[in-house]
Amino acid sequence: MPVHSGGRRLQIEQTLAQFGQVSMRDLANRFEVSDETIRRDLDILAEQGKAKRVYGGAVTTREIAESQLAERMKINSEQKQQIAQRALSYIPEGAFTVFIDAGSSTAYFAKLLPDRADLLVVTNSAAIASAIGAATRNLKIHLIGGMLRESTLATVGALAVQSVRAIHPDLTILGTNGMDPLDGYTTADLEEAAVKRAMVQSSNRCLMLADSDKYGYTATVQFASPEEIEILISDKRLKEIAGKDLEKLAKKVFLA
Repeated sequence: MPVHSGGRRLQIEQTLAQFGQVSMRDLANRFEVSDETIRRDLDILAEQGKAKRVYGGAVTTREIAESQLAERMKINSEQKQQIAQRALSYIPEGAFTVFIDAGSSTAYFAKLLPDRADLLVVTNSAAIASAIGAATRNLKIHLIGGMLRESTLATVGALAVQSVRAIHPDLTILGTNGMDPLDGYTTADLEEAAVKRAMVQSSNRCLMLADSDKYGYTATVQFASPEEIEILISDKRLKEIAGKDLEKLAKKVFLA
């Protein structure tokens, strides 16, 4: 039985609230209407501030509170592990210093690091420092000082920013809450954004690890523009949902 436009848009809102994003093609098939009809629905929801239009569909505009790190590690874990494995190829033999940002995708990356005495890890993540410190004997770890954020176990504040600015690593591995070709890379907390921003400015090369669920979502604070990220590693689904905007997300984009 056909659903009238008001009821259809209400159901689209409910889907956005549950899953965070919708596909125009899937909605057209679900409601048995044309792509143009769904496009109008999504445009109206966007005008009302209930959705944000992206290539091929829409994403929610609702701010989602950051969950504890352990819970976030469970979300898209397979994709994050594949992304981390691809990123590992950027750690060469020989003396090397790498910044590792706090986050779930970066935590997966840290677990894969080889136990080498010539490798120095600098991180503002107490969780990452603790995990790899317990699992390795030779790897050198420098934990950035500062105030600890409970939700992400990241050190933040003026001391953390000052410490980051004093170090110039060969590579910085970053995570993000949101990524968008226009809004860039964003996070929910002002102080954590300041540390991420300092990492971007201090590093010779920046590599972003972000699964496709982060696409089209803009959190509170931008910490990097697409032009500042040399390499983005994401999963293959990103090509489907980002379309032509894929190449606008970083200088180079690789899908694991």
